[in-house]
Amino acid sequence: MNNWSVDEIVGVCCEAAKIAMEYYSNPPMELKSDNSVVTAADKAIEQYLISRLVADEDSYFIGEETVAERGEDYINAALRAEACWIVDPIDGTAPYSCMFPAWGHSIALMHNGVISDGVIYLPVQDVLLITDGSDVWHYRNLRNPEATVREKFRFQNMEIDIRRPVAVAQRYAKYRKIELENQVFCWSGCVAASYYLLTGKLLAYLAVVKLWDIAAVAAIMSRSNYIGINEFGREVSLKVDESGYELACGTKDRWRLRGATVFAANNDIAGYIWSKVE
Repeated sequence: MNNWSVDEIVGVCCEAAKIAMEYYSNPPMELKSDNSVVTAADKAIEQYLISRLVADEDSYFIGEETVAERGEDYINAALRAEACWIVDPIDGTAPYSCMFPAWGHSIALMHNGVISDGVIYLPVQDVLLITDGSDVWHYRNLRNPEATVREKFRFQNMEIDIRRPVAVAQRYAKYRKIELENQVFCWSGCVAASYYLLTGKLLAYLAVVKLWDIAAVAAIMSRSNYIGINEFGREVSLKVDESGYELACGTKDRWRLRGATVFAANNDIAGYIWSKVE
């Protein structure tokens, strides 16, 4: 599959969710070299997605669980390819592994180094956001075809409001200073935080993420006024290159978005968050 087909991608997400739910009550898990959790479900879902998305030798795949097995020639070609899928089979594996429902699936498509489309799906809540041309569609109740709702997604207009909570990546919460008056949620997962941000439940999301965490979310946000501003004042771009990501081979932070980043509905909110954290 080298093109973005909404119906097919929604179907792929539903099948990935079935695999995730098979393991959900007691997923066998282990720690990776960076001390992050990986489960049997992550690995099984990634293999399923490779089988569905990689159509031929002209399509490439950057997945969280398999990218370390790829040679540098493959990675360099993937970053320039006409079609490259960027996938996190389970975004929020730590919450998933303890049955906390702040996890989901993330799939993005990149053309010639620029992210074009994306989908995020939260199986427990059974909600999905997917790009379709210049629009984003919101699906609910996918597991019950007779009750499935599909409607054009309306991004929420937001203003600075201390009553609304802020999601903070656990990596930031562990090592940095936060002086927000807002309630703070520390969620180890980009998909859940981003969904609740985009639906107006959160004021902002302070993220420390890698390419596969944020690629689909970035595509969805690009259809709106929502932005990502990093700690150096740089706006997140859909272009995947060294200016925005750590891509050098052998570095411990390879694939990480450069700098912690605030995702919010506008510059005012992003500026407010940055004024309250260090």
